[in-house]
Amino acid sequence: MNLSIREGIFSDFEHITLLNRTEMGLETPLSQTKMALGKILSDPKHKLFVATIDEDIVGYVHANDYDSLLEPPMKNIVALAVSSKYQHTGVAKQLINAVELWAMDTSAAGVRLISGETKVDSRSFYHSCGYSGDRHQINLKKVFLNNYR
Repeated sequence: MNLSIREGIFSDFEHITLLNRTEMGLETPLSQTKMALGKILSDPKHKLFVATIDEDIVGYVHANDYDSLLEPPMKNIVALAVSSKYQHTGVAKQLINAVELWAMDTSAAGVRLISGETKVDSRSFYHSCGYSGDRHQINLKKVFLNNYR
């Protein structure tokens, strides 16, 4: 297994859309992924790292700057997806490591993420990577569909 981690590029959008569908159950239209990826790749506050095995994309992690009045600057993992064929093989750990290196290189205080309440396996994985959390929260949102461009 020849695993490598690289920064994402625009032409990765189809693979990312597929991973979102198959591994996260998200039916995001290809056009939406394309538009979002274009914005993310051109914004230095965001990073996209892609895992490849023998040139095939098998996972990705999207992270961004997290600035708050409540805690020191950190990096925030927005999404992490790995093909089920390659889960439990170290791919996700290498993607997390890429974000952690970016955090250290930019003098961030650490890395944060939100894991769904039902994602027990994911939380177990994050704990094994040294992440801890002491509070439960509900993420609420109000969507303005007509305002999205």
